[in-house]
Amino acid sequence: MPHFPTPLRISGEITERAELLNGAMQLALDGESDPDAGEWIIEVALSWRLGRAGAVALDEGDCSADCEDLAGASAELVAVLEQGTAELDPDTGRVEIEATFTIEGVTGLEDEPGTMLRARFEIGAETWTGELRRSVEP
Repeated sequence: MPHFPTPLRISGEITERAELLNGAMQLALDGESDPDAGEWIIEVALSWRLGRAGAVALDEGDCSADCEDLAGASAELVAVLEQGTAELDPDTGRVEIEATFTIEGVTGLEDEPGTMLRARFEIGAETWTGELRRSVEP
């Protein structure tokens, strides 16, 4: 069985963007990997509090990755947010996310629960780009 490919470069669409009455921003991101890494489908959900300048701590988040044809087999992982920040550029409206996720469930890969994924996403008005990297560091 292979490891999760790293770095995995991804791009996609913002499928949900909501500013809640409690002052939180919620984003749902759907994306696909570069074809040379396999056909990975990525889903990310993130939330944080609005109204603060600079980098703001992420409150919640999760990430899932599915690949139907990885070396002739399928693979899937689910990870939850360990920590991260969101930083809004007030001039462009772009958001930069840096986050660490912990894998909670995995099938078809050598990676084990507890493995860390480092994420970096750049989010525009309708689309996003980024990468995920497997990390052995906590």
